[in-house]
Amino acid sequence: MPAPEGMAAMADTRLVDLAAAMAPGVAVSPRLELFPLDLELARALRISQAPAGVRADSGISTADLVARVRARFPGLMVLADTTYVELEEALAQTDFPLAYDHQRKRFMPRDRETAGTHYEPSVSLLTSTGALIAAAQSELALGNDPRRVMAARLQAARRCGGFMALTVKAPELPGVAERLAERFDVVPVSLDDLFSRR
Repeated sequence: MPAPEGMAAMADTRLVDLAAAMAPGVAVSPRLELFPLDLELARALRISQAPAGVRADSGISTADLVARVRARFPGLMVLADTTYVELEEALAQTDFPLAYDHQRKRFMPRDRETAGTHYEPSVSLLTSTGALIAAAQSELALGNDPRRVMAARLQAARRCGGFMALTVKAPELPGVAERLAERFDVVPVSLDDLFSRR
């Protein structure tokens, strides 16, 4: 909607807050994302990546796992009285291999089915996009190289004809697009150039 005549333009952050205030059951994340307050726990875990990077030696407590989700989605209703049982059921619907250890009272990464195996994000090895990302997330949940998750997502986006937004620090930006294009056999496109031509 156009701003009323004479009204100063509002900052993007203010616009997002205003949109959330006008929409019932909607809140704003610290990343300025609008999300429904009744978001399902499994989706919240998957989107927030809260179970990722849990160390095999220390695991993560129920409170800390909930805190990670809450940091991404403050005010989420499902987090009000979440138990470890509900978290375990929700985790089973995601691709993170965490299981509750009743002795330690913590979520621990499950043991690998085959010792010594290594995940390689290869399309020939994993033909399903879901399987590709699931395998990479499993590696991340076990505390392994997070770059594999990124590579798997890039490959999945390329195969499906989609896109993926990457956050890159300004000093590291020069040359990133070209290197990614070369590695994943895609064509880099400057959105700035596209918008400035219109």
